[in-house]
Amino acid sequence: MILLISAYRRPSILVFAVISAFVVFLVRPFAVLANGSTIITESFYSDINYELGLLVATAFHIIFYGALMLFYHKKTKSSNNQQKVKLIEVSKGSILLTVIMCMLFLAGFLFIGGTDVLFVNRSASVSVVAPSVRYIYPFAMVFLCIGAMQGAILFSQNRKVLGATLLLFYLVASVILAQRGFFIIFVVLGVAMCLRTNKASFKSYFKRLLPFIFILLAAAFSKDIIVNLFTSDFASEQSVSYVDEPLSERILSSPDGDTTEVWMLATKFVSENGHLFGDSIVNNIFNIFPHNQRREWGVMNGSDVLNNEYTGEGYWDLGFGFNVQLPIELYINFGLFGLIPMFFFGIILGAAMRLFDTRVIFLGRDPSWEVLRFYAIYTICQSLAGLQWSLLFYAVYFISRLRLRGNYTSKPMVTSS
Repeated sequence: MILLISAYRRPSILVFAVISAFVVFLVRPFAVLANGSTIITESFYSDINYELGLLVATAFHIIFYGALMLFYHKKTKSSNNQQKVKLIEVSKGSILLTVIMCMLFLAGFLFIGGTDVLFVNRSASVSVVAPSVRYIYPFAMVFLCIGAMQGAILFSQNRKVLGATLLLFYLVASVILAQRGFFIIFVVLGVAMCLRTNKASFKSYFKRLLPFIFILLAAAFSKDIIVNLFTSDFASEQSVSYVDEPLSERILSSPDGDTTEVWMLATKFVSENGHLFGDSIVNNIFNIFPHNQRREWGVMNGSDVLNNEYTGEGYWDLGFGFNVQLPIELYINFGLFGLIPMFFFGIILGAAMRLFDTRVIFLGRDPSWEVLRFYAIYTICQSLAGLQWSLLFYAVYFISRLRLRGNYTSKPMVTSS
């Protein structure tokens, strides 16, 4: 509820946190209660471990977002005198550059990997199917993220044709790259920024968000639609049986929002093996290398450790496994003492959100590049397994600042009289 109020008063990426918390801490647990067990992790399920995992997850969640909101909403003398810009400025040059760069890297992705890298043609991760693509793929993702945000901003500001065209292009790109989650996050971020520039009633919020509900639903179900178009009669039979499944089983059969189930595995791992005392955390510096290479070198991160324990060879052969978020990695290394660094990570992200607000919403800078620094910090505060992503986002931001230095002058802060 506190997250919901915060997201309403000051729309930001916290909107996505509210949705995520609703799925993770309400929808999935009630589905487990209705089903009597988990499905994906059924062989490791026990009521005690699941309840303990849910309890510890809640504690980490409260500490992190409590610290974030305390710092993010903290009143200062300067903040009282700041006045918001009327419109979020997105330059034509940044829009064109983003489209061109995304198309180039997307073309490289398909040229090197061929049709084998498309999700409808593979049963393993991209890095397993075409290892060399892993060094092109992230750059396509960077510009996909920027472009999705740009499209959402333009559409929100009544530039419907251009905004809708960009959103459609980047939605298709996200489907090709099998990263619809990134598309959804950055669309939400773009809409949230536009809502911040003008005070609006709840009714006005709903009217402005309604078109994006359909856009996000299209993104969420695009994979299922494409699978149904390109699959055989066997898939049709599967879809019929899927419809006949109870709702709880359908929810639990999907890996989306399975955080509490991964927490269950984390508590089970600690009870059976003890804590790692920082080993897996340090090993995240090797994330740029393939997961099989990390295993060979004996430098497994938290995701490798838990998936090796509970997914086994399927993880090493296919590259698919459980998502081990930052609080889970801190817990398997330090137990409840991990709450201490979690608190500071909340402060760090809160500071990053304040800085982003200042530069974009109050100083009027183009968010196309500012969002890269913000998301670099956001990524590392969500999962240490995303360290390489964080460094990449920050590197592209740094290069963009070097390019713009000398011919870019920020607008002076407008103060209220």
